[in-house]
Amino acid sequence: MQLKAASLTTLAILASVLPCRPGNCADWPNWRGINQAGIWQDVRLPKKLEPGNVQKRWSTTIGGGYCGIAVKGRRVLTMDRPADKKSERVVCLDSESGRLLWQWKYSADYGDLSYDNGPRATPTIEGDSVYTLGSTGIVHCLSLAEGKKLWSVDCESSLKAKRPIWGHSAPLLVKGELVYLHIGGRPDATIVALDKKNGEVRWKALSDRPAYSPPLSVSMHGKSHLLAWTADHLAALAPESGKLLYKAPFKTSNYDVAIISPVPMGNSVFISGYWDGSAFFSIDKNLRPKKVWATKALNCLMATPLHLDDHLYALDKRDGLLCVSIKDGSVVWKDGHQMTTKERNPHASMVWGEKKNGRAVVLNARGDLLLARLSPKGYSEEGRVHLIDGRSIWSHPAFCGQDIFARSDTEIICARISETAVTPSGARRP
Repeated sequence: MQLKAASLTTLAILASVLPCRPGNCADWPNWRGINQAGIWQDVRLPKKLEPGNVQKRWSTTIGGGYCGIAVKGRRVLTMDRPADKKSERVVCLDSESGRLLWQWKYSADYGDLSYDNGPRATPTIEGDSVYTLGSTGIVHCLSLAEGKKLWSVDCESSLKAKRPIWGHSAPLLVKGELVYLHIGGRPDATIVALDKKNGEVRWKALSDRPAYSPPLSVSMHGKSHLLAWTADHLAALAPESGKLLYKAPFKTSNYDVAIISPVPMGNSVFISGYWDGSAFFSIDKNLRPKKVWATKALNCLMATPLHLDDHLYALDKRDGLLCVSIKDGSVVWKDGHQMTTKERNPHASMVWGEKKNGRAVVLNARGDLLLARLSPKGYSEEGRVHLIDGRSIWSHPAFCGQDIFARSDTEIICARISETAVTPSGARRP
């Protein structure tokens, strides 16, 4: 009986520290993970985050860029701008070792692009293919296994896409047989759907100024539609045809700064711009929008907010992390710049680790990994560890199993988080 008890204890310890096997963990196939929901699935978080809970597994040199990371199985995908400054590159690494599996390099003339470090849009993995959008508007479909080009579309050439000041940045959405782009084509092609098998245009929609926010697939009142937040409107489109279902005005005043993903909550949706405040819309059963409230107290830049029950947790450009009531837009609390430093362009990539318990995992722009509990009662930090060096860590990480994949302008790393801390001697302690 003593041997059996010891064996069970050993198994319990192993289960708490070992990652799930490849194929058993939820992938991170696109911007903000499965369904773009910003939820780290399957993770086992420690009670308190400290250096012993985070073990760096590997790091690999990489070129510049703000592109996020996507993961499927053993393949880790991102994009960069090589040192020649004349091209962009799609990079595929082995998740266990960081070894380069394949790369796809192509010419990309940035011209006078502002913040010209490299590509912006996170790759999207669907099935056996990966779909990418470069800063100059070139879309690629590559085989996931070996990086072979299946098709490509130069949107600036073929669709007369207008290049925003910070480049084409909205991650692609692949749903069913279509690839959806927020690309700013002309005429009447702000949003475009391509056939995912060959890249042919299936439909075009809207004549709005393009922005940076990705298309989002949602269902409200049991009706599926495509949300698109442009520099002029929050719009809903029929996924198969591009038919306009509704549009609600929300004009951005400077630099077309509609960047965050729309945040759907049941039959409602939230959006926020850097200079233009925030708005919350309810959508009725006929898919007609009604503005419930608007506020200038919250102005988001790049960090898509998290929501839980009746509150939003959003990073404001002036006051740091805010808790905002969904009911009326009132500010419940401010974190006093605990999560991020006080600066002109604050940023933090935020995901839920244990959503039901309000526990969020955050990588801020200084490369610090934070574990925080968010509730209407306040902001409570449950530890932080410096994860990666860099001037501005703006690229969104990927979270798979127990692993975090993060990048700067010079390296991409993989770190493993465990429930139990490892001491310098290698022993584990509770």
